[in-house]
Amino acid sequence: MQIIMPTVRDLLPCTLDESAGPDCQEYLSCVLSVRQIGNTGCQAYRMFIGDRCANLISMPYSPGSLEMKKSQLWTALAIGLLLLVSMQSGYADQPWTQSGAKVGQEITGPDGAKMVWVPAGEFTMGADDLGAPSQPVHKVVITKGFWLGKCTVTISQWKRYLGKEDATVQPTNDYPAVCITWQQAVDYCRHYGMSLPTEAQWEYAARGPEGRKYPWGDQWDVKKCCNVDNRGPAGFTWPVGSFPEGTSWCGALDMAGNIWQWCNDWYDERYYANSPSVDPPGPADPTPQKYRVLRGGSCNWDANVCRSAYHDWGDPNSRTGIYGFRCVIVP
Repeated sequence: MQIIMPTVRDLLPCTLDESAGPDCQEYLSCVLSVRQIGNTGCQAYRMFIGDRCANLISMPYSPGSLEMKKSQLWTALAIGLLLLVSMQSGYADQPWTQSGAKVGQEITGPDGAKMVWVPAGEFTMGADDLGAPSQPVHKVVITKGFWLGKCTVTISQWKRYLGKEDATVQPTNDYPAVCITWQQAVDYCRHYGMSLPTEAQWEYAARGPEGRKYPWGDQWDVKKCCNVDNRGPAGFTWPVGSFPEGTSWCGALDMAGNIWQWCNDWYDERYYANSPSVDPPGPADPTPQKYRVLRGGSCNWDANVCRSAYHDWGDPNSRTGIYGFRCVIVP
């Protein structure tokens, strides 16, 4: 016996207005031929399945009675409802798979840390008064919004990643994880389905459309970040998030001071002169030194180096005690 794969029209117990388009809207003009199904069933079918989803419900059948078609219709409706519930549940469990609703919206990321939404936009990158590596000043467009770690990765998160999480809460757990090489940072991000931010993403999250000099504004304030004149209790770093008054326009903390933060890009002090204006990915090839970009300054530096436009570098194999990172996800 020949097996026929039914179409949406085969399964739907009604006739369609032939002038309607092929997408789900055509069901609005559905004219029932079997009253027992009712208009509600037909519209529910339109809402949850539609022509473009027909492959999800295609099944072999032997053409026969209308009752068989009706049974297949309700099966299709049930599958559609289950799919919808499953999708909604997945979005709730993995909110980073969707775009944020507003700038600064917070979610819990895949590693259990808070992330903030940075919408697409345009900003001024670089600075004329910070030396050649930060020049020339140029406009950059970020075409895709992204989720950014609200803070840098902590010691507690790093221990969890390594499978060495302590059962007891220790005072050091909320401090930034440091002595991490660039590749180790990349491996952490990949483990959770994330990545390091590009240099352009990082600076955009720090400065915003207004092009601020510092995450909080254009005036230096020694009390709004960890810096050489405002070190932590032990004369080094502070726990992450210790300076809410230093929050950037998108809700990111510690974008100035505390520790240097790895970016995805190779470092090339000549890159800005020829970098693309839209979503610059960083140099395609490294310079002979093979350095990676570092951003943010640290507890050892002053107002100049803690500027959001300050463009620095580091040996990617270095385990320096002030090198750490934060993560990013593009939905």
